[in-house]
Amino acid sequence: MRKRMIWVLDNVIPVLAGIAATTAAVDYANEWRGYMAYGSEWLVFPVTIFILRRAFKIARTMKGGN
Repeated sequence: MRKRMIWVLDNVIPVLAGIAATTAAVDYANEWRGYMAYGSEWLVFPVTIFILRRAFKIARTMKGGN
């Protein structure tokens, strides 16, 4: 059960947060520009995943886990 929870923390939560953040960033950027274009707002997804995975790993290390 613990391995499954760690897997969810490492994979599912960052991906869902990345999708939500990217959707909001793309909508905001398109509204601000006034037209649809592709820009750096699409980098929100991988950056969010990277930051959340790193944060969960640091939290587990500080707690004394793997």
